Order: sequence, then C-alpha cells, then structure tokens
Amino acid sequence: MEVRFGADEIGGLDTAGDGSTVEAALDDATARIDTMISSRYRLPLSTVPEILTAIACDLARARLYDESPPEVVTEAGRNALTTLRSIRDGKVQLVADGRPLPAIVSAAGGASTRQVFTDKGFEGF
Repeated sequence: MEVRFGADEIGGLDTAGDGSTVEAALDDATARIDTMISSRYRLPLSTVPEILTAIACDLARARLYDESPPEVVTEAGRNALTTLRSIRDGKVQLVADGRPLPAIVSAAGGASTRQVFTDKGFEGF
C-alpha cells in the first residue's frame, strides 16, 4: 500500500498507528475479492494476478478513509468493483505469469454461473 500510494498517506490513515488498521482493510478487501470471484475461479489461486493486488489496494484504501475521501480514491474504489464484477461475469479473465488462469467449468462446458443462494433455497428459514 505504501509503495502504491505513499507512506505519508497510508501512515496517516492507519488510525491504530501499528499497521493493524491497514491490515484489517486489506483483509476486508481480500474477503470481498474472494467472494466475488469464487464462483468463477477455484480458490485459493495458485498465483495471485497483479490486477487482484491492485484491486485489493484500491478497495482497502477507499475503506481507510472514514470521512470525505478524495474523489480519486472514491473513483478507484468504484473502478475496482466494476472490474471485479467483470471478472465474476466472465467478461475479464484473470492472467498470472502471462497465462490465463483456468475458470471453473460446468458440465455443459461453460464457466459455472450457478446461483448458490436463492429465495427457494431459503424457504422455511
């Protein structure tokens, strides 16, 4: 995060002063990424594509701003979510080490888009 956004900015956002605030924001970003791409890619990924690292940093940075984030931070967070949705929907394929990562394939031969949680599945709860 410090390499991408500068030690002054990230240090100023670390309200605990020990890196734990930044670490928690990165953990939240990672969980969000995993949730969004898990229907398309088997986790954990053998290699983390650089784009996911960039997305995690943008999401974490946006989360670290409690009040009045700069527009550039807000926009980067929005763009990160848009890219995640594109990955989830199969419009963007993850690439690591110059090779596309294999998507989970359904029996029909396409990437799985099976919806796991449905209203019908929650009947009676």
